[in-house]
Amino acid sequence: MGAARPGRMALVRCWGASLWILVLGASACGGGIQVGEHIRGPAPESAAGTQPGPETLIGTYARRHRIEVFDGQTYVPEMVDDCLSIGEADGDRLRFDLVLLASNAHLCTLSGEAQAVDEGLYLYSETLDVWGLCNLRLRVSEEAIVLEDVNDVCRNSYCGARASFHGVAFSRRDQRRPALSCFGPDSEHF
Repeated sequence: MGAARPGRMALVRCWGASLWILVLGASACGGGIQVGEHIRGPAPESAAGTQPGPETLIGTYARRHRIEVFDGQTYVPEMVDDCLSIGEADGDRLRFDLVLLASNAHLCTLSGEAQAVDEGLYLYSETLDVWGLCNLRLRVSEEAIVLEDVNDVCRNSYCGARASFHGVAFSRRDQRRPALSCFGPDSEHF
């Protein structure tokens, strides 16, 4: 990971700026970082197989998958990491960051606080001026955290045309601690 290789595309983030850029060729932003690079590391021994209480969820999760990015002539496959970070679980609330990548490098980004509404179910809710009520559920099991975008309203405001929250699953085995913001090491989110 790290800087883009010559002749290859990479989605990188300039940590000093709130900006994602798609680069072609060598270094960007003086050595940008691909999504998820700062969250890789050894999994904590207690990450999987524990009860899905708020305190067991704190950490950062990466979901590696392939997208295709159009390079002007053809679609080029690229491996990317989606990111879910959960910090400061407070009784019945979770603070989270999300960065998801989809076809042609379209993004979903969201940061907020989800309230427990049932065992293993947390809800982020926000009224959006144009789209109405954004309800994003985080459904937690011992195996995974699955995102559910009720009526795709959150997608309309927080995602590019080819990206979506609904159905994205992060394996609990991929949990890393401590929780690091998906928005980079200089972020004030955590």
